[in-house]
Formats: sequence, C-alpha cells, structure tokens
Amino acid sequence: MPDGKRGYMPGLLAKKYEELGGRVRYFGKPHSAAFDACMRVIGSDVPRSRVLHVGDSLVHDIAGANRAGVDSLFIAAGIHADEIGVTPAHIAGDEQISLQALHHMYQEYDAKPTHVACSFEW
Repeated sequence: MPDGKRGYMPGLLAKKYEELGGRVRYFGKPHSAAFDACMRVIGSDVPRSRVLHVGDSLVHDIAGANRAGVDSLFIAAGIHADEIGVTPAHIAGDEQISLQALHHMYQEYDAKPTHVACSFEW
C-alpha cells in the first residue's frame, strides 16, 4: 500500500478462500504462467538471458524470476525494508545495507536475486 502497510492482496484472499474449502487457480507472480505470458509478449527473439525482472518481494518477484530462469533486481527498500533494516541513510546512499541481513532474508524466503538495489526511481 502507498502508506507502507500490507493490504488485502489477491493472493492473500485466494489463500483464505482455499483455507475455507474453496477451489483456487493461481495466476500471477511467482507462478511460471505469469512469466511465460510476459515472455510471449516480449517475443521469441529475446532470450530469457536478456530479461531482468525488477521487484521488491522475495516471495513473488524474486522467487518467480528464479523459477522462470530470468535475472532479477531486488529492491531492498520495498516491502522487506523493515526486515532488512533499511533506513533513510541507506536510501540516501550514505550507508550500505547489511549483506548478512540480505543473505538471511534469501535463506528465509528461499529466493536469491541476481542483483540488489536499495531503491528505484523511475
């Protein structure tokens, strides 16, 4: 959410519905169908080795990119910022993010990005 809080996302709603006995068909990150659909749009002349998936979720973005065989750029100041310990000094470039904290997160979520950036501006 824009205010930094976690809202009700489709995956969370689907999980709850499934827990209640409902039947769910998942589509979207981290499932391969979402990445395969993107690759079809990009076109067969672009190999996966030339694709970079950018995201702030180890669970959805980075794990999905790992499974899809594409490189990834993890944005550390996103949804995992508190877990990693990202501060305004990190975002300003005055301090480096702890590699130990990052590696701990990669193990905890079983997802490892190809690249890491603290923040991302368009």
